[in-house]
Amino acid sequence: RSHRPAGHGTQAAPAFDASATPELRTFLRGLPRDVRLAVELRHASWDAEATADLLREYGACWVAADYLQEPWALVATADFLYVRWIGVHGRFPSLDREGIDMTKRLEWWRDQVRALEKVRTAWGFVNNDYSGYAVATCNRMKRLVGQPVREPGDPNPKQGELFR
Repeated sequence: RSHRPAGHGTQAAPAFDASATPELRTFLRGLPRDVRLAVELRHASWDAEATADLLREYGACWVAADYLQEPWALVATADFLYVRWIGVHGRFPSLDREGIDMTKRLEWWRDQVRALEKVRTAWGFVNNDYSGYAVATCNRMKRLVGQPVREPGDPNPKQGELFR
């Protein structure tokens, strides 16, 4: 475990490209160093070692995201990783059950994350558009990594607090 407290994330606009490296550096420089930061850079021009070097310099995590295209290589720039399983918006007529089984793709992600020696903790976010129902996809991933899963019909514990 890291001594750094829970942190924050930022998602850059799709048009925010690597020509804005000075602005990203200024942004990172202005943040407290004792807070975890995850940065999602969605423009393909960021897919470079210079991006990884910049994020490492400030201890920021390079967010990995899966929009069902070929994912970029996972690059550890911090001791934690944040993965966003997004999918394609609007491809399922309803979002109350899995429309497709994403097991093989989730196994790929599990194996890629496990191979990152520097990463000690990984967090993930699943959007309903990934497989049709985020809860089922989360449970599928939890099973793949050996975490307990609350089955349908199990008592629903009180929701925790978002901020403590």
